[in-house]
Amino acid sequence: GHMTKLEQIQQWTAQHHASMTYLSNPKTIEYLTGFGSDPIERVLALVVFPDQDPFIFAPALEVEVIKETGWQFPVIGYLDHENPWAMIADQVKQRHVNPEHVAIEKGQLQVARMEALAAQFSAPSFDLDITSFIEHMRGS
Repeated sequence: GHMTKLEQIQQWTAQHHASMTYLSNPKTIEYLTGFGSDPIERVLALVVFPDQDPFIFAPALEVEVIKETGWQFPVIGYLDHENPWAMIADQVKQRHVNPEHVAIEKGQLQVARMEALAAQFSAPSFDLDITSFIEHMRGS
């Protein structure tokens, strides 16, 4: 059957033995979900697992907008006084994932943010870059 864009990301994640793929580029998220946003300094992420449903993590103000796009999976909103990294990690741990290898968009994710996320887990490696795969998808 025809795989959705998200299923293609899920398959890539599984094939590359990644615990999860952390997508942070708003343009990528819009391409994969239909939800367009410019989060400025706030955290917006689409987290994809090899064998579980993905979730979107976003500023609380955006949650209803995301649901209105037809997004069928969990969406977790955060307020400015909350720690987004702890909340994302909590969602990952609820799914019984302790990430070892995390795929990211290396050209896009700030080092400070990568380190803040990494600090929530026991030494994950951010050694996989999904950027070229997404560029290939968008080009095809």
